[in-house]
Amino acid sequence: MAKGLKGLDIDNYYDGYKTSDINCVDLPLAASAGYFNRDNYFFYCLCYSYILNWGDNFNDDWYKTRESILKILGIEFCRIKAGNKEDLFDKVIQQIDEECPVFFVVKYGSLFYSKYYKWGTYDHGLILSEYNDEYKIFGIRDREVVREHINSGIFSSDVMHKLQVDYEMLYNIWKESNKLFLEEGSIHCNTFYSLKQAKESTAIKSDVRTLLIKLFDQSEGSEINQFERYIYDFAERLSNKVKIANIEEESVRRRFQRSFSTLFNVVKKYLWQEGENNQTLICIEDKLEAFLKQRLDIINMLHLYSLRSMKISTDILGDYVKRDYENYNTFRYELLSMLKSDIV
Repeated sequence: MAKGLKGLDIDNYYDGYKTSDINCVDLPLAASAGYFNRDNYFFYCLCYSYILNWGDNFNDDWYKTRESILKILGIEFCRIKAGNKEDLFDKVIQQIDEECPVFFVVKYGSLFYSKYYKWGTYDHGLILSEYNDEYKIFGIRDREVVREHINSGIFSSDVMHKLQVDYEMLYNIWKESNKLFLEEGSIHCNTFYSLKQAKESTAIKSDVRTLLIKLFDQSEGSEINQFERYIYDFAERLSNKVKIANIEEESVRRRFQRSFSTLFNVVKKYLWQEGENNQTLICIEDKLEAFLKQRLDIINMLHLYSLRSMKISTDILGDYVKRDYENYNTFRYELLSMLKSDIV
């Protein structure tokens, strides 16, 4: 193994987003992509929000979905298996030496600095960005280190805070996480990930405008409404008297409603810098708000049916889906009209 210090410069993203808008796995993954180009953090969040709602690239396979998003940005997402402790250290160090950020999916309960230490069972993402082999130290980036400050409002985003851990600390995080992953049959068991710039870039973007047009300008009928899938699946579970977990409501709001606000935040961040007509964007944002309010109303109604253990009629489901399409298509049409209007 290499001796001495090696580190990759990854931003804190004080101007980034919160897990209430995306999630605590994909935000650090976005920050890892930002190593190659800071804009990638924001572009990843944009693509994530779109694909999990509408994109035909969406796949229920966790890895394939992230792989497809990173491919859009010209980044390879690599799965790496590790066996014993020494194998883990060697492979992590090799990736950092090759200028590849390392990404771990772990369990909250494995993190000695987390409020959920010893009992948290949900997945969480952290970045390994440096090592010092002389002192046996790894440098990690994780918002969980400053969770209480984020929650108190000191930070307006989930900052990728720096923390140093020794080799044994990292191995314990890995080992404790793998115990639960093994029980769950998770793809993350004995696995970590690295990101590398593709040799021949597969990126479809040259700027945010091109990226947005590529995502939104699908031929009619080719988009897959993932929210529609969720609505009908939810209704089927109710008809089969399957209990809906309370935690689902939060994840559904984040995926199908709040993530779209993040998407438009990225639009404003870049297009207003280009000198776009603010009134045009404000008008489009109004259309987005109508779309998101409609989605929130539907989510609330679905969960009300669940609380009351009531079935949902086919007519009501059809009405939900129709209204969702109508509001989305209005927003999409206005956005694309603006994006294409200034293209020569």
